[in-house]
Amino acid sequence: MKFVPHIPTLQNVTKSVCNAMKCDFDIGDCLKKLGKKWEISDEAVGPKPTGILKPLEGDFGYVHGPGDATLSLGKLQIPRTYGLQFCYFSESIGTDFEVILRPDDSKEKLV
Repeated sequence: MKFVPHIPTLQNVTKSVCNAMKCDFDIGDCLKKLGKKWEISDEAVGPKPTGILKPLEGDFGYVHGPGDATLSLGKLQIPRTYGLQFCYFSESIGTDFEVILRPDDSKEKLV
């Protein structure tokens, strides 16, 4: 007997979802969605042992606090289970990182 995990059939994701989710911080609509606190760099930021390292090519967005900053991806319709990955680094204690999802038919938000 062979145990094969159940893997749901993947559905294609529309081009608009891909465009909304992809942000390379070089060009594109996501740059318009960055709040005023965001900065863009193509080099390491901060002290070498504790700052933002630069393991990949291209630009990236970051926030230099204190204060609040937002990046809104806008309305998305994703036809399957999907994962989002975030890297979060804080030099100080007492900071928060929130990802807020708000379904279309609800005024409540999922944090």
